[in-house]
Amino acid sequence: LFAMYMTVVAWLYAIGKILALIQDQAFRQAVIESAFARGVSNISEPFYIVCGYGDTGGMLVRALTQRGMRAVVVDVDADRINGLELEDLPIHIPGLCANASKVITLKECGLLNPHCAGVVALTDDDQVNLKIAITAKLLHPGIKVICRAETHDAEANMASFGTDWIINPYDLFASHLALCLH
Repeated sequence: LFAMYMTVVAWLYAIGKILALIQDQAFRQAVIESAFARGVSNISEPFYIVCGYGDTGGMLVRALTQRGMRAVVVDVDADRINGLELEDLPIHIPGLCANASKVITLKECGLLNPHCAGVVALTDDDQVNLKIAITAKLLHPGIKVICRAETHDAEANMASFGTDWIINPYDLFASHLALCLH
């Protein structure tokens, strides 16, 4: 009888530890990243990695999916990634809440995947966009890289690493405004 009660205590302890592990935030994040990496590796058609899912990133992803193209999204804001999951897009778009300037994150997003067609860096930080451009060009030299840059110094730095297209939203707005005024 004593041995039976001791095994019940051991089982209850084990079940409590398993429940605590399931509730652990680090464990949940590891499961999410594993499912994300598995989903990205299963993509068998050309796709783009979109770093930064703000207004511009959201519009880009919607435009890509309307054209039947695939994308993978990475952003540091969990609310934006949750919003991506709630959007009614015709194609499932995997999203990851992580820092896109880290090499491991870009690898998880499929940078080394032969179907990766390009990387679009749309974060609001020029240094992060520069790191993304450098990493993408060093790890996958033939890939198309499109970056957002707010300053001319950042543009020049990105261009020196072979970034294919650099978009300065302020210069673009100024040229459109000048055209409208003219």
